[in-house]
Amino acid sequence: MNNLNDISVSSSYGSIAGYTQNEIEKYFYYWIKHTAKNKNISEDNLLLNMKDYYYGFCFDGKTKVYNPFSVLNFLTRNCLKITSILLLLHRL
Repeated sequence: MNNLNDISVSSSYGSIAGYTQNEIEKYFYYWIKHTAKNKNISEDNLLLNMKDYYYGFCFDGKTKVYNPFSVLNFLTRNCLKITSILLLLHRL
């Protein structure tokens, strides 16, 4: 137990504690689309706004990631209907 390996600054694990830009656009596509529609803005503008607020965490000195807790809170608050539907579908 006294031989722990600190991976927090390793480039191999730079994106382990957050979402990359690619992951946001790929895995949260429907949430992004729905939230942009609810806010009456384009998906590109929503992504830019999210980037301003939630992007920039960097653990390895080069890989930036989104704060996962903040992204999930933002999207679930703005996508309550789609989140509820997905939760119901998951239970089936």
